[in-house]
Amino acid sequence: MEKATKPEMSKMEPQYFSIEALKNKSKTSEPVYSGTCTAKGWGPGKQVTEEEYNTAVEEFCTAPMGKGRR
Repeated sequence: MEKATKPEMSKMEPQYFSIEALKNKSKTSEPVYSGTCTAKGWGPGKQVTEEEYNTAVEEFCTAPMGKGRR
């Protein structure tokens, strides 16, 4: 009889969540959420991984303002 093996972490598929659910889970403020969605071109119901969402929020929050105008 063969033993059932657990799937390895690297072989597991990533979990996707709606951006609205991730906003609530991470307690992202409405202005940051709206700006991130606009910058990424995300619309309501978009499904992303938690890592992708957190990276997008971090990129938005640390992006320079004014696109380098002097």
